Amino acid sequence: MRWRYLKYYLAVFFLLLFLFYNMLDRTASPEPGQISQSDLAAMEEQVRKFESQLKLTREALRLIREAVQEITAGRSGNAKIDSLLAHLNANGQLGAGNAALADLHGALKGALQPPPGVAAAGQQQQQIPVPQLAVNALRTCPAPWSALLNRQHRADLPMSRLYSEISFDNPDGGPWKQGWQVTFDPQRFTPANKLQVIVVPHSHNDPGWRKTLDEYYRTETVNLLNGMLSSLPTLPRMTFIYAEVSFLSMWWSELSNQQRDTAKQLIGSGRLEIVSGGWVMPDEANSHYFALVDQLVEGHQWLEKHIGVRPNSSWQIDPFGHSSSLSYIYRKAGFRRQLVQRVHYSVKKRLARQRQLEFRWKQLWDPQVAEPGSDMLCHMMPFYSYDIPHTCGPDPKICCQFDFHRLPGSAVTCPWRVPPQPISDANVAARAELLLDQYKKKASLFGTNVLLVPLGDDFRYQGNEWTRQYENYDKLMAYINSRADWNANVKFGTLSEYFDLLAKQNASFPSLTGDFFTYSDRDDHYWSGYYTSRPFHKRLERTLEHSLRSAELLFSYAVGRAQQTHRRSALKPAHLFESLTTARIPSSPPQNPLLTTAESPACHKMCAPKRPAATPHPRRSLGLFQHHDGITGTAKDHVVIDYGQKLLAALFSARLVMRRSAQFLLLPATYSSDAGELLADFESRDRHDSLPTPSVIDIRSGAAARYVVIFNPLARARKEVIRLVVNDAQVIVKDHEGKELPAQLLPQFTADWKDIRTDCFGVAVLLRLEPLSLTRLAVSRGPSASLSVSALAHTGAGAPLPAPAPFAAASRPAKLALESEHLSVEFDPTSGLPTGLTNKKLGGRRMPLNVNAAWRERSGAYLFLPDGPGRPASDQPGPVTRVSGPLVSEVHRGGQFARTVTRLYASLDSAQGAGLEIESLANVRGNSNLEVAVRLDTGLGQRNFYSDINCLQLAKRTYWEKLPLQANVYPMPCQAFMQSNGVRLSVVAAQPMGVHSPASGSLELFLDRTLAQDDGLGLAQGVLDNRPTPSTFRLLLEAASGPADADGDLGFPSGLATLSLDSLLHPPVAMPSARLAADSDLAGVPARLSLAPPAGLACDLHLLNLRTLHNERTAQLSLHRRASPAPSRSPPTSAACPPPPPRKSLSLMYDYGPVAEALAVPPMEIETAEVELG
Repeated sequence: MRWRYLKYYLAVFFLLLFLFYNMLDRTASPEPGQISQSDLAAMEEQVRKFESQLKLTREALRLIREAVQEITAGRSGNAKIDSLLAHLNANGQLGAGNAALADLHGALKGALQPPPGVAAAGQQQQQIPVPQLAVNALRTCPAPWSALLNRQHRADLPMSRLYSEISFDNPDGGPWKQGWQVTFDPQRFTPANKLQVIVVPHSHNDPGWRKTLDEYYRTETVNLLNGMLSSLPTLPRMTFIYAEVSFLSMWWSELSNQQRDTAKQLIGSGRLEIVSGGWVMPDEANSHYFALVDQLVEGHQWLEKHIGVRPNSSWQIDPFGHSSSLSYIYRKAGFRRQLVQRVHYSVKKRLARQRQLEFRWKQLWDPQVAEPGSDMLCHMMPFYSYDIPHTCGPDPKICCQFDFHRLPGSAVTCPWRVPPQPISDANVAARAELLLDQYKKKASLFGTNVLLVPLGDDFRYQGNEWTRQYENYDKLMAYINSRADWNANVKFGTLSEYFDLLAKQNASFPSLTGDFFTYSDRDDHYWSGYYTSRPFHKRLERTLEHSLRSAELLFSYAVGRAQQTHRRSALKPAHLFESLTTARIPSSPPQNPLLTTAESPACHKMCAPKRPAATPHPRRSLGLFQHHDGITGTAKDHVVIDYGQKLLAALFSARLVMRRSAQFLLLPATYSSDAGELLADFESRDRHDSLPTPSVIDIRSGAAARYVVIFNPLARARKEVIRLVVNDAQVIVKDHEGKELPAQLLPQFTADWKDIRTDCFGVAVLLRLEPLSLTRLAVSRGPSASLSVSALAHTGAGAPLPAPAPFAAASRPAKLALESEHLSVEFDPTSGLPTGLTNKKLGGRRMPLNVNAAWRERSGAYLFLPDGPGRPASDQPGPVTRVSGPLVSEVHRGGQFARTVTRLYASLDSAQGAGLEIESLANVRGNSNLEVAVRLDTGLGQRNFYSDINCLQLAKRTYWEKLPLQANVYPMPCQAFMQSNGVRLSVVAAQPMGVHSPASGSLELFLDRTLAQDDGLGLAQGVLDNRPTPSTFRLLLEAASGPADADGDLGFPSGLATLSLDSLLHPPVAMPSARLAADSDLAGVPARLSLAPPAGLACDLHLLNLRTLHNERTAQLSLHRRASPAPSRSPPTSAACPPPPPRKSLSLMYDYGPVAEALAVPPMEIETAEVELG
């Protein structure tokens, strides 16, 4: 905006300068040497006029500056322009009747009008422009979806084909139990073609597993990193790689400047490498791609700010299976190579047989085969584990003898009972020959003569291990390198050094598509249990993710607005930014007598949520939980508590930033960071493991209305039914234009579902929300013709619930059903479970449904080890209550293991109204070895289905009869669909879970699991800390679409599924006012404030994030063109496609050149730019 007005500043300035010059030139200059008294008098007059002209110029420039400030504040600048021109004319500078006066007047008034959509002061609807690059994304090239539909099986190694070809038998392979007796060709290595071995010391540090982040740091990691800093300078050939920035940042804060310089020198010399550089080494099954990107950006931004280093290789050695989506994210961050470890042992064996353990990992949608596209050069470690016994070669008994941390007398020993020997002149020849034999056998599994040998394990290199490993390996390396007849060269190195050396081989690597789920490390041990373990915290993580993204958007716009209006000192963005980065907030929230919580004893009494005095970084707390023992639910009980407390505290901080930023955007002229909050939270949580309770809006106190501000965090318009809770049954809800909205009064059930509350009431309201908008509602007490009271009907076992006024219970219905314009749902009146779903818009197509719970046993936190197919749980149904009304209808069902609300929205043109919503509250506490699932028997004649990979893409999931049941369970972070005979059933979920197809036409969605035993994978405990856990998902019955009819590997969600998922993951945020609407400080709140153009972004374009950077003046803008065969709303262009590349890599480490008119976002891709705020 500043550049827009600069030309007008300059135009007026040069106009004034020209007038001033003319004034000076009106008197002829005297000839030299001929200055008379009259000449002096004339010059004196000119000086006087010069002083007058300077005063005029200063006044004119002041008026211009104030006019521009008026415009940037969203107000008209016409009054100031009129004053300017009147000032010029009154001083005779333009002359009476001069045509230039009228021309200048019109030009300036037109130029200095508010930008389109920004209303003048006093108008109720305002708009703040979205950053220009996001707007220009509307003009990018149309999405050629037709090209994507044919991109199937174009890789050399599609995982679907490999799975069909592998027998998955598991014969004893000898020393390499899951392989074979490996030999090598002694003629392969020659003096001109030596074996080149890069030994890479490393230490894997879990930021939470059996100890918390802080416990691990104080007892393990700080010793390792201090030892690294003191040891590497004294060990001249030693190298080291390290990955976890969460620990690195803690350590860095405790170093002196001299110590930091030493670390930087080690990195600069190539002896210390930071690999991956994310905040954690993330899980790859449950995480949403937003969180995967965010933790990577956080780590990379920290590294660049504090150390000036840019990682270029990914190191993922411990996640339990590997995702093609994360590979894509690393590729977009500027990486070109990666390493993975935990892959099914039969897949490793197959790739090793073909010497294809190094490959170009590509995305299913990538049309490029021989040329670089989305591919990443990937190295797959061939053996069981990443520890030293399983990395030097195929025989762990021999390799363990070269782990010199296990020398006799150490606390750690070799399980094979053959300890390492210190290397001496007497034994170096024999020991070197034995080690080199393993190296050469391992090299025979790869296609080049460059070999990577990791040397490390969990929390290694503490104390004297540095010198033990270095001194013994240094002798072995020197001896091997001295033997010319052995044709080998061995040295310490880093991961990048290995890949750089590999690149010099000019080798050709096959392309591979697909992912590596579900992982198995041996026999029938499939790691599919962790897809569901600790679901309560999986759901809490998604809640934080939504709140953090909303806070990022609002804060970035607030910073831009403050910059435009010169109100940075009022906003104090550094203070709010601290709430995102260090999150120091008041020890207790401000008391709000007009807000209560729904579970308080009486709705007119305040019940405030508890908050800690200082909380963790919300960005880093979200990133921390992506750790592969965090969101997976595979940590010890006290570590889970620590994760939960950090998540909850971060949630409070993110919502604080959200409310404060919204308040500034709504009231920029009067906002003060020192004043109290005008907006309150919409729910409260007393503990990290407690369910949220909605805040109750007090409409009884005072005659004035209460404002509720609704934020739409999506960059597109939407219709949505929102639910508020008030403390009176007589309620009026008015929209931003002051019109009464149709509303529905809903019963609020007690926590045990045994009663309907009489002090609190739900109110459902259907709203249309503009893209990225803040919309004001007014809620007050009083009779309303627009309010409908829900009708109640009871079926099922036991006595019906009493129906307090104003609700009335109908007689027991003959059949139980819910109806909307779009769908009808039939229920079993006794169990309260749906039995059939009919799509009225699909020719009345009916799908039978059998929703049931299944149980299984003998699993652990990681593994799923069922004792057979699932069986219906003996869940005793309780009372069944139907709640029906014009906006939403529900069936509430109690049960022993799960309480369920099945919900149907009436609005056909909303994402909510397109499907059947099922909200389950699973409670398996007090049981042992119980797995609860929702089973959908759909009648579709199909067992294969599609599920998403990190919510970024959908892949085909084939049911393999040759594999056990647990191998056919897959992660479902967001959605799945099954289709047959022209009909598709889609499931979208608000939390990650496991999914599989137990029979033709069936899907099972896992809700919770309680496990009495450990599964022997290091956790040393079961999972018994269950708590009541909500799960929400929607079923969409629609016509089949996309390439799934052609049985391709790549699936596409329907447009409805994408919109419905958005509705679950990015719901509108309601922020009730903390004061009455009559209060003077709320008088200026606009009825609607739009942060984006009315059209929003293209229907398939998603604003992933707008994340303010540490300079607090620019932001990371990331856009994602999501998978959908529906046409984009982007208008056609005649320009060559694609437009110029984006300015930055995904984590902003690398510049890709300037952005031209538009930020190009091809189908399926994420593109990023750094944009100025303001």
